[in-house]
Amino acid sequence: MTVSWILNTIEPSLRSTVAYVENAHTPWEDIKEQFSVVNGPRIQQLKSDLTRCKQEGMAMMAYYGKLKVLWDELAHCEQIPKCTCGGCKCEIGSQLEKEGKKRGSANFLWA
Repeated sequence: MTVSWILNTIEPSLRSTVAYVENAHTPWEDIKEQFSVVNGPRIQQLKSDLTRCKQEGMAMMAYYGKLKVLWDELAHCEQIPKCTCGGCKCEIGSQLEKEGKKRGSANFLWA
């Protein structure tokens, strides 16, 4: 039933890539792999835009909105680190904490 749902809801041009599967895990992983490619140049552009973003006479709410759009898109583009060891030996918690601190402090950069 899940395979049918996946096949009926994806773009028709993609159906041929997952048409002959017996379980839902296989097409799900294939689709995830195809569309979870990191866009390095876009991430770099967003980081550069954030660095250059200045208030320059904009109202505070407009400036905040501009920053928020950039931060949200960057968060969407960057991949979240995942546990690789299955037993918390890879220090995923400290990686996530470090990322959170970088993002949290940068959210308060006012020109």
